[in-house]
Amino acid sequence: MSLSIHTLKNALSVHILHRYRAQKPNSVNFEKGLDPRKLEIVVNYINDYIHRDLHLAELANLVQMIPYYFNRLFKQLIGVMAHQYAIQCRIEKAKQLLKTQDLSLTYISQQVGFHDQSHFSKNSAKSSV
Repeated sequence: MSLSIHTLKNALSVHILHRYRAQKPNSVNFEKGLDPRKLEIVVNYINDYIHRDLHLAELANLVQMIPYYFNRLFKQLIGVMAHQYAIQCRIEKAKQLLKTQDLSLTYISQQVGFHDQSHFSKNSAKSSV
């Protein structure tokens, strides 16, 4: 009996969401991939806010997409998921800082968005493999 009540609750919730949502979601065409302008917006945002902990939902919201579809389309174009791309950007930025300035690893790790030096070292070791 409780399973059918649960099923009815879910069906009612889906009906209400479909009927009364304010905005219809964008349809996704995987053949076309992610629009290059939208990709540029996301890549620029990642570079501008590399010091922050960026979340998939935040990046997808920039281009008004559902996170799951955004991540699939992002990977289709770039070759890696958005989170992995952000980590790669952090590592590249850290490499630049290490080459051009005499800064501590702790300071650099904070500037590129890693919580601490050990997290930075662990991720930089993964990216060099």
